[in-house]
Amino acid sequence: MNTDIVYFTESEFGAWWPFMSDALLTRLDAFRKAWGNTVIISPAAGSLGRYMDKGAGSQHNVTRWGEVRAADIMPLIDTPNGARSLSRSELRQAYDVALSVGFTGIGAYPDWRPHPGLHVDVRTDRTQGSPATWSGIRTANGQEYFGVERAFT
Repeated sequence: MNTDIVYFTESEFGAWWPFMSDALLTRLDAFRKAWGNTVIISPAAGSLGRYMDKGAGSQHNVTRWGEVRAADIMPLIDTPNGARSLSRSELRQAYDVALSVGFTGIGAYPDWRPHPGLHVDVRTDRTQGSPATWSGIRTANGQEYFGVERAFT
């Protein structure tokens, strides 16, 4: 287990801490440092690990991978009155930081509640600088998936 993280604490990962991928923790820590503002783990169920069918390919799937390879995070902007949600252009900046620290899967979600956010992961079938990317956008039909650029417009 990676004990060299500086910008996150074990408690932020709750019961999933023992299952956290070292590669994921290292990149999450680098993300928070580079972002320079508050970053929270999404309060939604399943935002870290999930026990799923072994065949399910989700990077959150601890049953398949034996570790948590993904985190749903909500980067914020710190202000004198407290942290606030990102605009779409700021979400693009957060995406760029995620790309720069080497995540190999990045999904942008401008409609998440309570704040827009990113799915970030360390999948092994992609390389740093060439991640899998997508966006999840709320539509009249529920959440639909598109190319990542759609999240920023």
